[in-house]
Amino acid sequence: MLTLKSVMTKQMTSQLIEGLIWSIEAESALKQIESFAENSKISELINCFKTEGAERNKFEKTQEDIRKCTQTWLEKEKSINKAIELINDDGTIDKLKTLQYIGLVTCLVHTINNRMPKKCKDCNELYKMDIGSRPLFRCMLCNVGMHNCKKMDKNLMVSGLSWMCHGCSVTCKENNIIENAKMQIINKTINGNQLKGKLESKRINEVKEKIRENK
Repeated sequence: MLTLKSVMTKQMTSQLIEGLIWSIEAESALKQIESFAENSKISELINCFKTEGAERNKFEKTQEDIRKCTQTWLEKEKSINKAIELINDDGTIDKLKTLQYIGLVTCLVHTINNRMPKKCKDCNELYKMDIGSRPLFRCMLCNVGMHNCKKMDKNLMVSGLSWMCHGCSVTCKENNIIENAKMQIINKTINGNQLKGKLESKRINEVKEKIRENK
């Protein structure tokens, strides 16, 4: 007969094993990213990334190390920009031109983190998106690629179809983000329609007034 203690021990063991597997995969992913580095500065930036922090979604140490690493660099924004372009090879980098140094550091950390192992919410397996991979979908929030465990008929895909990764789904659920967004959309739609109705009513009254004046 299983006791509460044995169940908890089994769960903890499972979590430890999963954490160990994640760490191994994360280090492998980081090495794979570094293998694409075009120069020593990009390599240094990549090596600032702390996988142990990423597992807990804690990036303060990584950001601090990047700031220290680039402290004496000339054109450091340009170097960070190049690193982001290299790692985020899906072409969605238009906004980089508007970012200042702090924003670029945050973007770099986020971009590297998107290459770290993720848990697929469909098959519950860990997977990672290698540089050069072309996922069918990317998360509508964080841009991470979707696992290819599900075969989807491209002929059935329609414009506007979106997908959310496991991490963002959990975050949204825990913070009621989707429900809050729905309410904001509903309120905006209702208020917008009411305003539109008032404006149309005002225009109709103005037209009627002009007609009466011209009689």
